[in-house]
Amino acid sequence: MPIPDDATRPYPAEHAARLRNPDDFDSKSFRRTSGGTLYGSIKVPATIGIVWGKLKGKAEASDSPLPQALRFPIENWTAAQARAWLKKNDVKFIGFEAAAGGKKAVDDSDIPAVEGNGKVCRAYFGEDENGAVRMSTLDKEKHTAEFIIATDAPVRDSLYSPPVSLSMREGAVVLKDYRRNPVVLAQHQHGVIEAVGRSLKVWTEGRYLVSRAQFDVDDELGLRTWGKIERGYLRAASIGYRKLRMREVEEGKTDSESGLAGPVSVATQWKLLEWSVVAVGADAESLGRSDDDASAVADNGAADDDGVKAFSLPDIPQYIVKL
Repeated sequence: MPIPDDATRPYPAEHAARLRNPDDFDSKSFRRTSGGTLYGSIKVPATIGIVWGKLKGKAEASDSPLPQALRFPIENWTAAQARAWLKKNDVKFIGFEAAAGGKKAVDDSDIPAVEGNGKVCRAYFGEDENGAVRMSTLDKEKHTAEFIIATDAPVRDSLYSPPVSLSMREGAVVLKDYRRNPVVLAQHQHGVIEAVGRSLKVWTEGRYLVSRAQFDVDDELGLRTWGKIERGYLRAASIGYRKLRMREVEEGKTDSESGLAGPVSVATQWKLLEWSVVAVGADAESLGRSDDDASAVADNGAADDDGVKAFSLPDIPQYIVKL
């Protein structure tokens, strides 16, 4: 394998934590594993790569390799999540470098926490002057644009429960019912007037759930909503969903599939009910995900779609209109 710190740094698709200087190692001794155990006690999930090597002068077959670096693929980890995992597990490192490019996971390390009406909300305003809007997919003639409407980043539903991560793995997102009625709403209002558009296509893309939406410009509210998106005044989306199967990760433990450190609740299967265009600056509560989880069950249970609806307004997730 290539020397850990070669000319390709920063790596395009991996965040890297340097544990020791690579110059201390025999350059021919490097190898990589998916997960493992560090320092005899720290369990590393398979979603993290460990670069091992043997020190110069100690590279014989009988010599034991030492960890030189950790790699966090962007399809599984944001830079903030990688740093949090390192801190949680007390892994000392001499340098950390975020991935240079590719389809980056949303880094929520700088997302402000806003408290309102007893709920903690988290706003995501985007990474550049366009905020959350990816303008290159906006079609002014067809009135369409692509939106990232959900990510698997953990979001706290309330002050009294662990954050929830929505899995994007194959089979996790149930879209059958939504595709029968692919409505796009304004501000999670379920009236006929607030149906401002429709999803032409919904699909998962790595850690994201993406929708290509078309807006009803023959309708007054649809036209106004589209105009605000086109002019850059509306930059966020929010989903209404129902949790079907859950896996709880206790504090001090790490989820084997996602690599998330507990406490966290992982929705291993969930149903999309609707998604909405929302105004980040108008009302912090209205920017959260609506969570119909009255029928949520354990990971080995079954869901009852006739459960009573429960509408909560958790942290503002990292939802963006796709560039």
